[in-house]
Amino acid sequence: MLLVPEGDPDAFDILTPRTYAEATSGPWASQWIAAMEQEMASWRSTGTYVDAVPPPGVNVVDGRWLFKVKCLPGEPPVFKARYVARGFSQREGVDFFQTFAPTPKMTTLRALLHVAA
Repeated sequence: MLLVPEGDPDAFDILTPRTYAEATSGPWASQWIAAMEQEMASWRSTGTYVDAVPPPGVNVVDGRWLFKVKCLPGEPPVFKARYVARGFSQREGVDFFQTFAPTPKMTTLRALLHVAA
């Protein structure tokens, strides 16, 4: 739903959907669907997503869509959609065995920047 405050035609307030069903059935459905398609096209272009059939017995991580509208004065609203994984549904030792998150030490980062300069 688009709400335009009186006297300010550039101020938009579009209600952000909380679920996929709300996004695809509301008055801005075509914009939300286009935003979701753009997100999926981005995955395919970077090679971070491929269609696959999971092996039997594997716990597949589900996810959900998050929606946001970005409005700048004098600009049309930009519809953003992001798909986020709900990794809390996995169990350590069953669905995964280790985690890896590289975090450099500040001294390593400073040395790298010094060499690069």
